[in-house]
Amino acid sequence: MVSKENEKKYMFKNDFVSELAERTGMTEDEADRVTHTFLEILSDSWSVKRPVCFRGFGIFEIRPTSERPARNPKTLEDVIIPSGYKPVFRASKRLRRSVNQNIAARADQ
Repeated sequence: MVSKENEKKYMFKNDFVSELAERTGMTEDEADRVTHTFLEILSDSWSVKRPVCFRGFGIFEIRPTSERPARNPKTLEDVIIPSGYKPVFRASKRLRRSVNQNIAARADQ
């Protein structure tokens, strides 16, 4: 786990791969392959509009977006943003509760 002094704003893929390798005993190459494969499976599922659900963790899904008007801030030209899909993660109640408890516990330290 990252100490408070070394906290970064984000955990990047390399940080994640290193942590995964450390926790599982895999090599970093194996952990990188597992991470890449997970993300590939997620992306492939979304491409056929199929959500990925991990009970007790959450659901990775896509949601449709509507066509909407916008304005280019540089040219002030009116444009239409076409409809499409956006990836969404919906956390389970158990995950939300766990995150809130962990953050509260760290704040008490």
